[in-house]
Amino acid sequence: MSKHTPAPWIVTATNAADGANIFAGKVRIGHTVYVPEKGSMEPIISTDEAHANARLIAAAPELLQALIVMVEQAGCYMDDGEASEEEMRAMDAARAAIAKAKGEA
Repeated sequence: MSKHTPAPWIVTATNAADGANIFAGKVRIGHTVYVPEKGSMEPIISTDEAHANARLIAAAPELLQALIVMVEQAGCYMDDGEASEEEMRAMDAARAAIAKAKGEA
């Protein structure tokens, strides 16, 4: 799998009915949209939710890098047998999220 577009990613609002754009520098790399329910003007995904989704997407590179560092740092602690079952489940979930983000899952 190829690498993702480098951070930082930023969110810019479009008009109120259109969602939000996600940019890496001057390049638009994504867009979230308001989604009306079929046959209705009632939204399934509101404009606010579309903007919240865009903010989460824009934070993804930094979240991934932070999680990678945390897993690397915690690895020493986890490997010495001192981790609880709950901590091991959290580490497994973190490793699975990293693999998913890298296209390895």
